[in-house]
Amino acid sequence: MGFSLPSLARRAEWGLALRLALAIVLPLLFLLSFRQPGMPAVRIVLGIGAAFAIWALWYQLGRTNRAVARFIDAVRYDDFAQRFGLGKGVGFDRLGEALDGAIIDLGKRRMEAADEARFLGAIVDDAPIALLTIHDGDRVRLLNKAARRQFGAIGGNRLQDFAVFGSEFVSALAQPAAGRRLTRMAMDGTGQRTILESARVERMGEDVRIVSLLPVQNMLGSAEMAAQGDLVRVLTHEIMNSLTPVTSLARTAADLLAASPLGGDPELAEARTAIDTVARRAEGMHRFVESYRSFASAPVVHRRSFEAAPWADEILRIFVADPTSAGVRLVREIADGLQIDGDPQLLAQLSLNILRNAAAAAGAGPEPLVRFHAARSATGAVLLEVADNGPGIPPERREDIFLPFYTTRAEGHGVGLSFVRQVTTAHGGSIAVEKAPEGGALFRIILP
Repeated sequence: MGFSLPSLARRAEWGLALRLALAIVLPLLFLLSFRQPGMPAVRIVLGIGAAFAIWALWYQLGRTNRAVARFIDAVRYDDFAQRFGLGKGVGFDRLGEALDGAIIDLGKRRMEAADEARFLGAIVDDAPIALLTIHDGDRVRLLNKAARRQFGAIGGNRLQDFAVFGSEFVSALAQPAAGRRLTRMAMDGTGQRTILESARVERMGEDVRIVSLLPVQNMLGSAEMAAQGDLVRVLTHEIMNSLTPVTSLARTAADLLAASPLGGDPELAEARTAIDTVARRAEGMHRFVESYRSFASAPVVHRRSFEAAPWADEILRIFVADPTSAGVRLVREIADGLQIDGDPQLLAQLSLNILRNAAAAAGAGPEPLVRFHAARSATGAVLLEVADNGPGIPPERREDIFLPFYTTRAEGHGVGLSFVRQVTTAHGGSIAVEKAPEGGALFRIILP
């Protein structure tokens, strides 16, 4: 502005000193004039001057005080449109300019701070992971859209209000120590593995925990499926490398023995039978291993939106026509107007695999029943359920059944449910097995 604060202060001090001196000297001279005879004109002039000097001092001090008070109020109430001109003369005009400059600079800085706060707030609000704070021991505040989408429906702000997401999840939230932990959060009836990370901060003298929640069920499922696919790819490659020459040699030997006359030698006939058996089993193993190579390739999803009712009716017609469903009572529960976003062909094969497993399990009982349910969940996801009244699946085996080649049926290959999980994971969904209300197994699939 062309001046420094020390020079401004000095000029203001000199201006105040001059006004003060005039307010003292002129009244004193006015009083002294009465000791001199005559001089009425001088007394009048001195009296007017003294009165004006006192008034000017009082006016300037009052105006300055009011300007400083207005400046303080403007700062307190964020009123940065105020201006504080103090008029011309002996430094007070520069004080007004300084107050104007200060309020303008404060306004600019406050605007910059507000813009930065809005920017940071938008980052927090649009963050893809749920963020919340816990203070006063058990009071929870949802910080962003992801948290409000996930927890806004519970209508409470205490830790106990989150019990609908499972006791394990509430226990993890209540842990006072900062750090990272893996927990399970019940969503739409299935346990979703979630990384919970918390940190402690102090806000206005209060100890606050900031908690972030990252659901990793789909990521872990994808990584697990990829690892299993790599393992199957390596195993089938090595098995095929060893099995192919064995199959070829066994078939060649069997063909040679079949073309040669036996000459009534029973041992030669027995050898030909044994080699022919080896050749057939080797060819069968070759086809068996070749069929599992498809598991190593993740299914390609061609996603589109389609109506659930006609899609489900077609699946159920195929299921009813299958010999495995003979004698099984089918219950159809499809929500009106339900739309599914996914690959209809892959989801149809997924549903048929589960339905056939459910029919096989229910067939062990006197009145076999299978229920197929499709609806919208409380969180807006598509919920597909297949339940039966069979013997059910023990809790310790509910994760194993999705492993490739794991089966408890003599005629099973252990690929159907692995394919089901592959398709579910490829759609970004999750699958879980629970106890069905009918007493058997309940397969619950959630599609976002």
